[in-house]
Amino acid sequence: MASCVPTARYHRDERIHHRIDTNLDDRVVTPSRRTVLVSDIDTVFRGREIRGRMLEPEGPAALLPPGVTRFPRAGEMVVSPALRKLLAAPGSDLLRERLDHPITGEVADGGLLGPGEYVFYLGGEHMADDVAGARRLDHFGKVYSEKPLAPELVLLSVVGIVVLLAPVAVFIAAAVRFGGEHRDRRLAALRLVGADRRMTARIAAGETLASALIGVVLGAVLFMIGRQFIELVDLQGLSVFTVDLTPEPVLAALTVAGVVGLSLAVTRLAMNGVAVEPLGVVRHSGGATRRLWWRIAVPVLGLLLLRTSVGDGSDIPDATSIVLVVVGMLALLIGVTAVLPWILDQLTRVSLPS
Repeated sequence: MASCVPTARYHRDERIHHRIDTNLDDRVVTPSRRTVLVSDIDTVFRGREIRGRMLEPEGPAALLPPGVTRFPRAGEMVVSPALRKLLAAPGSDLLRERLDHPITGEVADGGLLGPGEYVFYLGGEHMADDVAGARRLDHFGKVYSEKPLAPELVLLSVVGIVVLLAPVAVFIAAAVRFGGEHRDRRLAALRLVGADRRMTARIAAGETLASALIGVVLGAVLFMIGRQFIELVDLQGLSVFTVDLTPEPVLAALTVAGVVGLSLAVTRLAMNGVAVEPLGVVRHSGGATRRLWWRIAVPVLGLLLLRTSVGDGSDIPDATSIVLVVVGMLALLIGVTAVLPWILDQLTRVSLPS
């Protein structure tokens, strides 16, 4: 799902740019066979923002706004599918009175930011003389040149990604540990039939790899199924089309590699604290003294890396700065998490009766 965010944002930005209906370059547009008059008639109904535009073509070749196949006649309107449903819903009498015009068509997906957006275009006449604020256009949309993000936004985006993905990594690590005791007993049985330590470690890694790959495949299947119903979801007025949820190939590959790699790493670390013996499983982690120095050093190192990477904030962050930010944030998060068990241990010792 996370690998679809860049694609969804790109498609949404494209639709925003394509339907811009203002003269951003401040040039004077004279009437011609290609011009159209536009006026804003937005409204709000029970907290729902409804985007409305009144249109009047001034010539036979007037350009249509995105998503509209023909200009509505005066007094007629074309609406988005979501607005049509809202108008037909019980309790929308006031809205029907406000938009009391015959509906002659629907706005296609190309003219909407999402399937849940409320949009209508109303046909007008004599707008140049009778409608205040009407503007004349000879095109819809605006093409923006690509500009690099501001340094603050780059660093903020990197920090946000790290903070959001860190709990996911912790969840994956915890999920890999499920059933660890059963796995250890199976490996102990293999030792009885002649397997050595290296072989048991490889078997454990193979089991984890197979489980991780199966989980990735099941997750992909569930994603493809849920993707078909995404247009029914509307979160505070934000909705996306099914085509928007197209995973970015590079990000999807990195996600799969990260899940599999983290699963193998957690399994390998878990095997360090367990000695799989032929007659049982011996764990060496009980009763160990928790050392504080490295638990303090990790978050301090993270703070130092963050301070070094940010600098004075005057330059655009390069690859080195971004790597320092990522490593610093991970060190800070991991360090704070590592200090908590030591604090809990100390509090438990204090609370226990001597």
